[in-house]
Amino acid sequence: MTFDEAGLRAVLLGQVSPTELAAQGRARTSGDTAGLGELFSHLTAPDPDFAIVTP
Repeated sequence: MTFDEAGLRAVLLGQVSPTELAAQGRARTSGDTAGLGELFSHLTAPDPDFAIVTP
């Protein structure tokens, strides 16, 4: 699957699905795409309260 940085960020933040990006013409796939669904199913919503730096 190929898409630009903005598309990657949108997918990782849960704003859009890879399928929606492809439908919009903002992503393209090649080869065997069977594993993509499983890969993206492992993404979880980010925790906005995650402590990047702890005291």
